[in-house]
Amino acid sequence: MRGARGTLTGLVSQKDLAGTATRVGGVAVTLTSGATTLRVRTATTPDDLGRYVVENLEPGTWSVTFERRGTRPVSTTVTVGAGTTTSFDPVLVAPASLAGTVTRGGAPLAGVTVRLWTAAAYGTGQSPTATTTTDGAGAFRFEDVDAPASYVVEILSGQGSVLGASNVVTVTQSQAAKVAVTVEVS
Repeated sequence: MRGARGTLTGLVSQKDLAGTATRVGGVAVTLTSGATTLRVRTATTPDDLGRYVVENLEPGTWSVTFERRGTRPVSTTVTVGAGTTTSFDPVLVAPASLAGTVTRGGAPLAGVTVRLWTAAAYGTGQSPTATTTTDGAGAFRFEDVDAPASYVVEILSGQGSVLGASNVVTVTQSQAAKVAVTVEVS
């Protein structure tokens, strides 16, 4: 005898900036059917990373949305049958990123510290969101940043003094934002 309710399961992946899909945990999964809304998150443990299971669903049509910070949501409609398991494995687009170059006097500035701040936290004594170092071409990249959000990119010398900062840069979901920072010649 078949059960009166069904199950929705799947594995959520996300493309990186190179287009390679890998499993991701902590993705919010929202199911809606009529007045019923259910929410779960994908698993974050290594063996089950990206897996979600929603059991005891009323048979019928469900709207399912997958959301992860910095990435445009993915939505679909699935039909769940009584006593059956329905699978759906979405692939999210790449998350937002912010990349750029640092120059001084028209030349790339290599080996300097680059700090990423939310615009609201910049200058408040809070910690930066992320830190990296420019490469030999003066380039830097922050991957998987929260979006939509506004940021300031700050450049520090090897001694830790501020060399310059960008204007406020607004990054939208799944956007590969770019910024060029020019520091003053000393």
